[in-house]
Amino acid sequence: DIPAAIRRLGTFLGTQTRAGPAAGTLERRIEALERRYSERAPVTVFIEAGHLPLYTIGNDPLLNDALRICGAVNIYGQSAIAAPRVPVESVLVHDPQLLVAPAHEAHAALQIRHRWAKYGLQAAQRGHVHIADPDALFRPGPRLVDATEALCAAIDAARTDR
Repeated sequence: DIPAAIRRLGTFLGTQTRAGPAAGTLERRIEALERRYSERAPVTVFIEAGHLPLYTIGNDPLLNDALRICGAVNIYGQSAIAAPRVPVESVLVHDPQLLVAPAHEAHAALQIRHRWAKYGLQAAQRGHVHIADPDALFRPGPRLVDATEALCAAIDAARTDR
């Protein structure tokens, strides 16, 4: 829906000559990701949205669609709500192949990896932790396509290291 929104804004703002090609470029990038990854063996993913208390992304159409494009499945994607609170033990039982967590700083990224490895999450112990810019991953806009490209690469790395 992001390319369509760009076109609508271009029409509204009178910038169709720039908005149309920009939207087309985003569409081609999304289609290329889908062609490359969507039919590959599925990878299970846990998305940490916050850790004190632990929240995840559940039934969120935007992020679950990004995961689908990458050939992955959100372990809480069937949740009744968009951001459920979950216990660490539940994540460990699901044993996702990839952990996705938001962070802006390298220090925070190291803490996330260390915390989950200490809990015993196999994905963290194997180095399958994808740290994403929360502004790009959680806010719908053109940067989400950049975030999805990086996410697909991380998912594919977890897929090949089974």
